[in-house]
Amino acid sequence: MKGKRKRLNYTKEFKQDAVKLVIEQRYSCPEVGRRPGVATSNVTRWVRQYREDQQDPGDGILAQETTIRVTSSLRQGKPVCMP
Repeated sequence: MKGKRKRLNYTKEFKQDAVKLVIEQRYSCPEVGRRPGVATSNVTRWVRQYREDQQDPGDGILAQETTIRVTSSLRQGKPVCMP
């Protein structure tokens, strides 16, 4: 009979370092997780949580307005210029 798997706990600093590699150094989540043997899904979750924590409450509205503007421009055949 197989033994029960022990859940690994990673320190806050370890998670922050992994997120920095993805955000600042532009590594992919699988690349960051490969060397220390961390599951890609963990790294992906840490990056998603970091991005959510960094968002301002108003960002959702601006993103929605930008999406509407881009969609409208594309329908009208106008070039899309992003600031």
